[in-house]
Amino acid sequence: MPGKPPKFFAKGDDKYLETLAFIAFVSGFRFDLVQKRWPDFHQAFKQFSIKKVSGFTDKDVKRLLKDEKIIRNERKIISVIE
Repeated sequence: MPGKPPKFFAKGDDKYLETLAFIAFVSGFRFDLVQKRWPDFHQAFKQFSIKKVSGFTDKDVKRLLKDEKIIRNERKIISVIE
């Protein structure tokens, strides 16, 4: 069984978005599974830049739902964008 997850301390708005996204995606999944895929999430969500993610459209949601390197849960994806 993996150890206790580390505490997150967000420094800046983009890091705060990333932290919230991580919490959303880890819900219902093993921590280590999400952590292993996190670099792919960074790429898929444009390094969690609020300026970029806030401009995501339905086309981006469809792109993310097809990305096999991330967890493809539509509700979780939309929660990060909105």
